[in-house]
Amino acid sequence: MSDYYELKGVQAIQTETLKLGSKLVSKINAGDKEISFDGEIQLYNSAAHTKGTFEEIVKVQVKGTGVEEFFERKTTFSLELEHYKNYLNCGGIFCFLLFK
Repeated sequence: MSDYYELKGVQAIQTETLKLGSKLVSKINAGDKEISFDGEIQLYNSAAHTKGTFEEIVKVQVKGTGVEEFFERKTTFSLELEHYKNYLNCGGIFCFLLFK
């Protein structure tokens, strides 16, 4: 079932980045195919995604889960220390937490 929630999370991100006028392009794999990242989002300074408007790439990690009701304002997801080291060496990540 966790694959389902991760796929739904990836789809939600892709839906947002595909909106007309978006300055973002998502390149995210579902199913944790990469070492410590699920993919990346490319940032542009305009909706024209060209070499001249490219700004930077942000590595992303997607975590998803299903809950019936929210009980607290915080949640936890465990990651191995090596993931944190990879995030640090890469300049950081943007972590998406999606709940259904």
